[in-house]
Amino acid sequence: MEKRELILVCGISGAGKTVTMNYLDSAGYYCIDNLPVAALMDTVKALKVEEYFFNYAIAINSNTSEDIISNVLTKLRALEWLDVKMLFLDVSNEEVLNRFQLTRKQHPFSNQNETLVEAINQERKLLTILRQYANIIIDTTELDDEKLKRNLSQMFDRDIVPQFRLCFVSFGYKYGLPNDLDFVFDVRFIKNPYYIEELKDKTGNDQEVYDYVFDQEETTEFINKLLPLLDYSIEKHHKTKRSYLVIGVGCTGGKHRSVSIVNYLAQKYHESYLVIKDHRDVEN
Repeated sequence: MEKRELILVCGISGAGKTVTMNYLDSAGYYCIDNLPVAALMDTVKALKVEEYFFNYAIAINSNTSEDIISNVLTKLRALEWLDVKMLFLDVSNEEVLNRFQLTRKQHPFSNQNETLVEAINQERKLLTILRQYANIIIDTTELDDEKLKRNLSQMFDRDIVPQFRLCFVSFGYKYGLPNDLDFVFDVRFIKNPYYIEELKDKTGNDQEVYDYVFDQEETTEFINKLLPLLDYSIEKHHKTKRSYLVIGVGCTGGKHRSVSIVNYLAQKYHESYLVIKDHRDVEN
């Protein structure tokens, strides 16, 4: 089984954590910012059942004890399905002072200390244990944002160009159209499983409903006409350097026909693109 990848990002405030997380997000990682270490295991368990993201980046903070950090990271690295890397961003005290004075931002520990120097030293002390666990350390003292991105690109073998994403959304017209759709396809002409007693309370996520929808001649004709249009449109939008395209599929209630079609399309395109699917009204 191919392992999924998790990058834990931590480091000195002002060392480039925001730039790093923005880069990883653009490179196709599912990103979570400022997560307490104590919440890592529950978060990773939730991510394991996610079907459409296999690379994660989580920025963690140090507001916990050394024992908790050691225990959580040991358990995390023991997971056989996950390849865990910890990236620590370091920077000299002098450069941190320059950056905070230049941006006029408040240091996270300023409220607990009288001076910026004291705040930096307190944070550095708290981060000692995380630095010891890191297997990747980048000193950004001499790096501007672009140089840091290039280093990250080489380190993680990821293109800086944002990965193109397809988002397929199922919805019910009775609840209104979702916002920000680029394409909308109405599938209310397909026979509705709602009127089949044994399918009424199920959704397009259930195999029986999915099979009922795709056993219909109208569905086959629709898909055969839809795919060439989507192939052409997706390719053209991809070449414009857009970062994403949102495609909506609607039926009456958003539970049966639209869900089935979106599940089909998500599966169809997931090998070529980063695909996200959203069944907006399946729980309504």
